[in-house]
Amino acid sequence: MIDITHSNKTLSTKINISAGTGDNTIVAAVSGKKIVVWGYEYGGSIDAIYSWKSGSNVISGPRPQVTGYPVAVGFSSRPLFWTNAGEALVLAIGGAANTVGGVVAYDIVDTF
Repeated sequence: MIDITHSNKTLSTKINISAGTGDNTIVAAVSGKKIVVWGYEYGGSIDAIYSWKSGSNVISGPRPQVTGYPVAVGFSSRPLFWTNAGEALVLAIGGAANTVGGVVAYDIVDTF
């Protein structure tokens, strides 16, 4: 088991995608560091399928989101997932162009 705990520097960023489809960078890559995700929430303007990626590598299975029913996951004491070192956190949107809003709580950590 990997032992990662929240730092006193846990960060958050908003998800603000206008007419997006395909891959959308949410947190930019940091050389030699991993992005550890503690929780997220998002909602879109149309029904769509979402996946989280580490750069171009899928790290969460496809999750459908129906308009009017936002997705909220985590905000717990254990990380949900993390990127590979030096890769961005990406939200992939499948389907037609979509306006998406939300938030991600994360830390930037050394490799483990």
